[in-house]
Amino acid sequence: MTIEYGKLLTKLLVVKREITKSQYDSQSIINGNAVEVLDECIDTVEKAFRIREEFESECG
Repeated sequence: MTIEYGKLLTKLLVVKREITKSQYDSQSIINGNAVEVLDECIDTVEKAFRIREEFESECG
Protein backbone atom coordinates (compact mmCIF):
# COMPACT_ATOMS: atom_id res chain seq x y z
CA MET A 1 0.00 0.00 0.00
CA THR A 2 1.48 3.29 -1.08
CA ILE A 3 0.74 6.25 1.15
CA GLU A 4 0.08 9.36 -0.87
CA TYR A 5 1.42 11.96 1.55
CA GLY A 6 0.26 14.91 -0.53
CA LYS A 7 -3.35 13.74 -0.50
CA LEU A 8 -3.20 12.88 3.20
CA LEU A 9 -1.76 16.29 4.05
CA THR A 10 -4.41 18.03 1.97
CA LYS A 11 -7.20 16.15 3.74
CA LEU A 12 -5.77 16.98 7.17
CA LEU A 13 -5.54 20.67 6.26
CA VAL A 14 -9.15 20.68 5.01
CA VAL A 15 -10.35 19.09 8.25
CA LYS A 16 -8.36 21.65 10.26
CA ARG A 17 -9.91 24.52 8.28
CA GLU A 18 -13.41 23.16 8.85
CA ILE A 19 -13.06 22.72 12.60
CA THR A 20 -11.55 26.16 13.11
CA LYS A 21 -14.69 27.79 11.64
CA SER A 22 -16.77 27.16 14.79
CA GLN A 23 -18.02 30.27 16.56
CA TYR A 24 -19.54 28.57 19.62
CA ASP A 25 -17.53 28.79 22.86
CA SER A 26 -17.83 25.17 24.03
CA GLN A 27 -17.33 23.88 20.51
CA SER A 28 -14.29 26.14 20.11
CA ILE A 29 -12.65 24.52 23.13
CA ILE A 30 -13.24 21.05 21.71
CA ASN A 31 -12.06 22.20 18.31
CA GLY A 32 -8.99 23.79 19.86
CA ASN A 33 -7.98 20.40 21.24
CA ALA A 34 -8.68 18.81 17.87
CA VAL A 35 -6.56 21.45 16.15
CA GLU A 36 -3.63 20.60 18.44
CA VAL A 37 -3.91 16.93 17.50
CA LEU A 38 -4.28 17.80 13.81
CA ASP A 39 -1.23 20.07 13.97
CA GLU A 40 0.80 17.15 15.32
CA CYS A 41 -0.53 14.90 12.54
CA ILE A 42 0.21 17.52 9.89
CA ASP A 43 3.75 18.01 11.21
CA THR A 44 4.33 14.24 11.19
CA VAL A 45 3.01 13.85 7.64
CA GLU A 46 5.09 16.79 6.41
CA LYS A 47 8.20 15.32 8.05
CA ALA A 48 7.55 11.87 6.55
CA PHE A 49 6.96 13.46 3.14
CA ARG A 50 10.26 15.38 3.33
CA ILE A 51 12.16 12.26 4.42
CA ARG A 52 10.64 10.27 1.56
CA GLU A 53 11.52 12.96 -0.98
CA GLU A 54 15.10 13.15 0.33
CA PHE A 55 15.44 9.37 0.21
CA GLU A 56 14.06 9.17 -3.32
CA SER A 57 16.31 11.98 -4.55
CA GLU A 58 19.40 10.36 -3.00
CA CYS A 59 18.60 6.78 -4.00
CA GLY A 60 16.92 7.48 -7.31
